[in-house]
Parts: sequence; C-alpha cells; structure tokens
Amino acid sequence: YRSRFQTKPAKQSFIVGHLPDEPGSYGLIIGPDGVRKSWLALYIAIAVAGGQPVAEGPTGYNLWSAPSQGRVVYITSEDSAAVMHRRVWNIAQMLGYEFVESLDEYLDILPTYSGLTLLSTEKDGSIAQTSEFKELVEYARGSRLIIIDPLADVFDLDENGNREGRA
Repeated sequence: YRSRFQTKPAKQSFIVGHLPDEPGSYGLIIGPDGVRKSWLALYIAIAVAGGQPVAEGPTGYNLWSAPSQGRVVYITSEDSAAVMHRRVWNIAQMLGYEFVESLDEYLDILPTYSGLTLLSTEKDGSIAQTSEFKELVEYARGSRLIIIDPLADVFDLDENGNREGRA
C-alpha cells in the first residue's frame, strides 16, 4: 500500500451523478410508490445513452450531466413495450430531446412483465444465479449502465428473509 500514498490517484469519473464509473458499482433509486422513480430511471438511461444531461429543461437546468455516451440496458418488469414506447416517444417530443431518435444502438429497453428471474433460492437455502442471469450478463457485456426496474421483481427470494434481502 505504500505506493498508493506516493502516487496521485486517477481522477474519479462518474456514470451519472455520484455513481462511480467502475465495474461492479451500483446505485438505487428509493422512494414511496407513485413518485415517478421509473421515469427518473428512464431519463437517466436516455441521458447516458445519448451522452446528454439528465432531465435538462428548456432553461438549461438539469439534474446531472452524463460525462460520456455509452450503451444502456433498461430492464422493466412493471411496464409493457407499449407503455415504454409511449414514455420514450413523449420524452423525444420535448424541446432539446431530439437526440432520442438516434439512440437505437445505445439504448435497449427490455420489458419482461415479471417474467425474468435473476436469482433464486436453492433447496438448501443458498442463493443461486439463474440461467437468465447468465444470459443477461452476456447480453449486457460492455454496457455503460444496466437499469433493473424494479429490482425486487427479478429475484425469486423471500423479501422478508434477512440473508436473502441483502443478496
């Protein structure tokens, strides 16, 4: 560790806000039902995919800047493809969001309608990755950001179990 005190570290970069741009980093959007967490997640996805500020308004004010463009995989288990199409369409109609029309190669929206299970509980009580988890890892490899909305819907775990809730 001695060299770590003698060498200046690289400047910290962020995907968006204060979410570190490092493999394995994660963040959560937490709030009560109905406060538009999914809309915020979609704005973040669009911003990162387009390399644009998050939720920039006509006055130029925004929540966060997106430092650099990258592929985003957005998995939603609550909303259908039609609902997500309407949401993206509505955002694209806003002043300053014309770039949304060119995000096909950077933004993958995957509606699963709760049909996706990434982790499950084995008979012995251990937690295991599913084949869907492994497929998702391969599909999303190289992505700058993966959004799972809502996270609880993709785990076949006892949400009241202390050990499983921390997985």
